[in-house]
Amino acid sequence: NNNRKLPKNYHRSDLQKIFEQSFIAQHPHFRVLYPAIISLFYSTGIRKSELLNLDLDNWDSEEATIKVFASKTKRERII
Repeated sequence: NNNRKLPKNYHRSDLQKIFEQSFIAQHPHFRVLYPAIISLFYSTGIRKSELLNLDLDNWDSEEATIKVFASKTKRERII
């Protein structure tokens, strides 16, 4: 019996509202950080635990990839 919930899919208009709210955040760093996080989630499918464990060394700007430790499979994966 598998009672896991499926992830919620967000409509583009929902994401637009989230972006708009992030741009009016009180702290200036959040105005940049929130849209970056949302974009990363949406474009890569990265999991929250993977995002929290990211380090700048995991990013390869030349290859446009990020190396993450997949908490679900306990293996490294490239996104």
